[in-house]
Amino acid sequence: MTLSSRRLLMAGAAVLIALGLLLGGAVLGNPGDAVEQEQSAGATPAAPGSIEALQAQLERLPGDYPGWATLGLLYVDRARTTLDPSWYAKAQGAFDRSLEVRGEDNGGAMAGLASLQAAQHQFDRAEASARAAIAINDFDATAYGVLTDALTELGRYDEAAEALQQMADIDPGYSTLTRISYQRELRGDVDGARTAMQQALDTAASRPDKGFALYQLGELAWGYDGDAAGAVALWEQGLAQDPASLPLKAALARAAGAAGRTDEALAGWGEVTGRVPVQLYLVEHADLLRSQGDEQGAADQLELVETANALLESAGSVVDLESALFEADHGSPERAVAKAQAAYAVSPGSVFVNDAMAWALHAAGRSDEALPYADTAVSLGMRRASFVFHRGMVLDALGRTDEAKAAMQEALEINPNFSIPYAVLAREVLEG
Repeated sequence: MTLSSRRLLMAGAAVLIALGLLLGGAVLGNPGDAVEQEQSAGATPAAPGSIEALQAQLERLPGDYPGWATLGLLYVDRARTTLDPSWYAKAQGAFDRSLEVRGEDNGGAMAGLASLQAAQHQFDRAEASARAAIAINDFDATAYGVLTDALTELGRYDEAAEALQQMADIDPGYSTLTRISYQRELRGDVDGARTAMQQALDTAASRPDKGFALYQLGELAWGYDGDAAGAVALWEQGLAQDPASLPLKAALARAAGAAGRTDEALAGWGEVTGRVPVQLYLVEHADLLRSQGDEQGAADQLELVETANALLESAGSVVDLESALFEADHGSPERAVAKAQAAYAVSPGSVFVNDAMAWALHAAGRSDEALPYADTAVSLGMRRASFVFHRGMVLDALGRTDEAKAAMQEALEINPNFSIPYAVLAREVLEG
């Protein structure tokens, strides 16, 4: 799957797990101690319910610091489902209020704050907050989960594996299994990734959790096996479990376009981008429109990308990596390099950041500088068609034609539908 979709979905998984812990009462070390402390302060632990119900409860019990932490997590989850960045500020306010009431030993607020920072791609800050939560309660599986995600995005893969092992020792269930799947995928172990995700599906307790696991299984079939029919079957099963899932609808729109069912694909992308105008979906919608000769429609979608990213940045999100790739493909190569360099300064070990550095430098005509980054992007073992294609284009620009053709062949074997325009270009290089 793409980096953006993985970030969106894993951030959401962390929030939902944390909500389950907070609403279940296991927030701060010993749950009985937390209840006793709250009762002595005249407050009660936060109860399950809507944002509105919890807001009303907190008006009556403003000292309910677990309640404020829970409200913050509900806001983060609302931002995830709506992709409205204004909810991030509300979440920050709720966590701040929780910490004002109890500034020490408030692991719930720190774990929630880590989830917010991860959702905003502030992964260095998410790491610090997750470690602070763990220092308060080293049996907090949620905090270890966010720490795993943050370290992974920072490119510190060995440390991420250690944090995930800690999480597995505490809670070897659904959330841990989805992360094990991703860690295996990163290292090129697609069969192992599929096994772990199937185990996650088998242990999923809710329909959205089942939908998420089926989506990921479909992504593995689509992205590594070239099994379009198998992927579509899994995505359709996922949508039956979670009919509101936009990632599943986007995946089915992508598959319809690849199969030549253009009207169905355009209708699907129209629904997705009409509801969630983010780069991941807007670019794919634009690619399909351009392939059908609708240059104006494609341009309209791409124009929305800049607006959407600007809104995210104004709300505190970091989109350097995504912006680097967008600028390299559709904007200014110079801006692409600047954005990639900003991402690299934070996450020099990330294979995704190294891939973006390579692609930005290549777009700027600096392919000789790009090659070491392209080599690093594939060094972990992850067999992503886009990584291999980018490296192949760099090699082609350097005149290493045989190696470039081998890379294009590999990219198309991994996933012949990895990109509407670039799959065509890969074939042209291979044939030319």
